[in-house]
Order: sequence, then C-alpha cells, then structure tokens
Amino acid sequence: KSENIEVDIIVVNDGSSDSSLTILNSYKKKFPNMVIIDQKNTGSAIARNNGLQTANGEYIYFVDNDDYLANDTCLSELYNVAKRDSLDILNFNHLIFKNNSLHKYSINREKNRIYTGKEYLATSQKGNITNTPWDKILKRSYLKEINFAYTSGVISDDAEALLPLFYDAQRVSFIDIFAYVYRIRPNSVMTGE
Repeated sequence: KSENIEVDIIVVNDGSSDSSLTILNSYKKKFPNMVIIDQKNTGSAIARNNGLQTANGEYIYFVDNDDYLANDTCLSELYNVAKRDSLDILNFNHLIFKNNSLHKYSINREKNRIYTGKEYLATSQKGNITNTPWDKILKRSYLKEINFAYTSGVISDDAEALLPLFYDAQRVSFIDIFAYVYRIRPNSVMTGE
C-alpha cells in the first residue's frame, strides 16, 4: 500500500515567450506547494540546476515541459521503494507518446536488486540504462554529497551527467513500473523530425 507523500513542485520558466508564466501563476493559486522560478532562457541544464538549488525534499524527480506522469500514484510508489531501500537512485520504465499512441519502453534490468552505481554502470548495455533525468528518482542528500550539477552549453547535458550521477552511488535499484510519459514532438531539438 502506498502512503500519501508531501510533494513540493518547483517549476522553472526558462524564458518562455508565450503565456506559460500566466498559466503557472494560475496553478500556483491552486497548489500552494508550488515554487515558480522565472528566468531568462538559459537552457535545460541551468534550469534543472536552479530547480535543484531550490529543492529541499528528501528525493528529487524531474519532469520535462511537455511530458507527464503516467498516473496519480506513481510518485508515491517510487518514493516508497526508494525510501524503504534507502536508495540513492531508483530507475524505472517509461512510456513514449508518439503519433497519438503510447508505446512501452522497458529497461532490461533485474527488478529490486541493489547495485552500487559502479556495478549499475558496469552492467549497462543497450536497453538497460538511459541517460534521461526523468526515469530516475534521486536522493537529494546524495546529489549534494557529490556536488551534482548538469553542465550547460552541451547539446545532451543529461548524457554527460550519467557517469557522475551514478559513479559514487552506493545504492541503486530498478523497479518495473511505467511511471512517466515521454512525448516525442515533431521538430524538437533532439528528434530533428
């Protein structure tokens, strides 16, 4: 059974030129636990780092601007597993939304096994590790301990962060749930479609 968890929502408005800030301010009235960081466009790495600096929760979870959580209970499920096993990093599956349909993306890992970060990296192969920030829940104290930050000015800052993120982790695991929906849009920076 999942217990209810308290969630702080930190939203970084990274220089949007549309009505995003107005929409965020209307959501802030509904969600008092929401913090809005409004900044000039600096890119995803600095936006994530600014969110990390503001966060004070036990675990950190990233959601990109046009994606969404798969259901209302997935954060509780992830938190409960991470907390129960004192994990630094918990990795999980996701869904891909493309051309109006959902497709499962399964990471091929042994479920509920506890690895060190080095073991997790050493056993990585195609299909069982991803560099995305949104398919992992991360212990904030661990991120502080390793002075973790994304590097700005590189196209794939999340790929560059993979090694430093995992390298010193003592407790890493995988759970076989689909908690996130990654939306692939035509003409995005990463897909080039």
